[in-house]
Amino acid sequence: MAEPGEDEIKRTLEARAPLRIEPGDLKIAAVLVPIFQKDGQWQVLLTRRTQKVEHHKGEISFPGGHRDPEDADLVSTALREAEEEVGLCSADVRVLGRLDDISTITGFRIRPFVGVIPYPFDARPAPAEIAEIFTLPLVRFFAPDNFIRREFKKDGKPYPVYYFDIDGYNVWGATAKIMVQFLTLVMDFKEPSK
Repeated sequence: MAEPGEDEIKRTLEARAPLRIEPGDLKIAAVLVPIFQKDGQWQVLLTRRTQKVEHHKGEISFPGGHRDPEDADLVSTALREAEEEVGLCSADVRVLGRLDDISTITGFRIRPFVGVIPYPFDARPAPAEIAEIFTLPLVRFFAPDNFIRREFKKDGKPYPVYYFDIDGYNVWGATAKIMVQFLTLVMDFKEPSK
């Protein structure tokens, strides 16, 4: 599979108007989808949350969190959280664009931003929040045996929930939904038929 270059990813993200969800009663949050190239392949950096955090204990996630009052905008939130959670210096991230807002059943509106990060970098997990920092090649998300889609009902409407099981890491929920959108946009991901 031919992987797109950084400029192509940026053009793809900039060429569309991402979906905006008005927060209403939802808590406002932002995440960084941190990608980098290693041995000519795109990789994504993910975290496993500790059991000490308030929400999504032990789950796989992107660096991110609540918007603080001092954050200038949501991209600032994503970059600040990435620095706090994994030690990624904001000045070292090249933000390529953003994806659609998503809402979660736990009451958040998340705005994802895609950014290229340096490789390697000195990862420093925040002990209270991050149990593990790891990376996965994007190509691994395309293996049919690694992907599951389940349909649930939310307010009487079908609600898809995605799961990726890769090398013992179960990526699901909002993180998997963001990955599906990113991969569909930039690498022509298609849900495998089973």
